[in-house]
Amino acid sequence: MEVREEKREEEITLYVKGRIDASNNGMLQEKIMSAVQKCENIRVDLAGVDYMSNEGLRALFIGKKLAMGHGGDLVLLHVCPYVREALYLSGMDRFISIVEQ
Repeated sequence: MEVREEKREEEITLYVKGRIDASNNGMLQEKIMSAVQKCENIRVDLAGVDYMSNEGLRALFIGKKLAMGHGGDLVLLHVCPYVREALYLSGMDRFISIVEQ
């Protein structure tokens, strides 16, 4: 998995590429936590992600809570059908906004 960070005005977008599973979800969580320390509004672009395990969902959940704790938000962009279904089945689609662009 690769994560590229891009800061624009008052938000940071994390562009994620590859599979998110137990072997690398810690890296995603660290990148999100680092981004929240710099800026409270985080966008996670998942266009390059075709698989996400429960551990990846957990990293997003923790990131969302952290962003909200700093007065900001975490939203998801370009979510593929498989990841969208995982978010739906876990109930996280009611907690984390998915922005269609």
